[in-house]
This record gives sequence, C-alpha cells and structure tokens, in this order.
Amino acid sequence: MNESVEIEGVIIQPLKQIADKCGPVLHMLKNDSRLFKQFGEVYFSEIHSGLVKAWKRHKKQSQNLVVPLGKI
Repeated sequence: MNESVEIEGVIIQPLKQIADKCGPVLHMLKNDSRLFKQFGEVYFSEIHSGLVKAWKRHKKQSQNLVVPLGKI
C-alpha cells in the first residue's frame, strides 16, 4: 500500500485478520463500524494484470472497496 498517496474522502483501514489453519480470514465490514453505511449491493471484481477496468460514472456514491490482494 502506498501511504504517501492521499485522495480526499478516502479512508484506508487495515482489515482484521482471523487466523485459520487453511489461511487467514479477512474481516471487511460490520454494521457497528463508523465507516458502515447501509448498502444495497455487493460486487466482487477481478482485474487482469496490466489492465484498467472502468466503472459507470455516478454524480454521488459511497463505496466500501476492499483490496485483499495487490496494491491500491
């Protein structure tokens, strides 16, 4: 993660890791978190190496993004 890059309104929060013999579980979001806003949909998206994926433009939108593997 590149700590020197700041984007207005973006909060970077490390995920709690729960140890498991088969591999850790990353805890993304709880409804009692200060960052939680009610939401209606959840998507998972894979982006192939070397490519950029664009999303639809919204005038206003809150997002909870998780990067379990890779870089921001």
